[in-house]
Amino acid sequence: MPSHNLTMRLYELTNGKRSVGLIYHTEQVKSMITEGFDIEITPSGSHIHPRRSAA
Repeated sequence: MPSHNLTMRLYELTNGKRSVGLIYHTEQVKSMITEGFDIEITPSGSHIHPRRSAA
């Protein structure tokens, strides 16, 4: 499913009134959902890095 279709479907499912969180562990899903954030786990703790869509 193209990223645009997936985004629109999630919007439809929530009636545009709620946020949807996705937890995934595959690069294929990560490439489809281009906006969000990544969590980097390091010995000193976890760090959140924003991910923006590639325009």
